[in-house]
Order: sequence, then C-alpha cells, then structure tokens
Amino acid sequence: IIRTFEENNLTIGLNELVVLTGTAIYTNATSLIRTSRNTYLSIVDEQGEYTIAAINGTTLALGDITFMLDPFIQLADNSRFLDNLVEWLLGEEREG
Repeated sequence: IIRTFEENNLTIGLNELVVLTGTAIYTNATSLIRTSRNTYLSIVDEQGEYTIAAINGTTLALGDITFMLDPFIQLADNSRFLDNLVEWLLGEEREG
C-alpha cells in the first residue's frame, strides 16, 4: 500500500494505492509516488523507500502497471490514478 505522493496533477485525489508487483525506478527525475521506508525490495535484498512513479517534463516512468488491471483497478485509489493518468495523457499542456 502506497501513501507517499508528490503534489502533481497525476496525484490529485490520491490517498492510497495498492501496488502488487511494483519495482523501483532509479532516476534523477521527480519522484511522484514512493513506497514507505519499510518496503523490502527483493532484487537488492534491502529495505527502504523506493520510487515507483517518476516524471521529467512530458516523460512518465511507472514501476508497475498491474494497478490498471482487474481486479486491482478496484482497490484503494487505483482507478483515480488511472483517471488522472488518462487526463494527463490527453492534456494539451502536461505538468512535469
């Protein structure tokens, strides 16, 4: 369960996301969505806070897409995040 969001049009209205198969994104881009500090990342065998969504201008990186699929889209604010994502993709001016 994710509860750490950077203020951005993509994260408006989000309180909680459920991410089941997410992976960390290592980037210099702005971190939009981060795990809690007690998240365990199996690939590096370490616990910590990890970015799972980042943005740089009009480029968005997602470390998980299963939140968009049934039945996960129905959990927490997953559908709201997808709505925000679609609005952002269709927008004339994308906030970065």
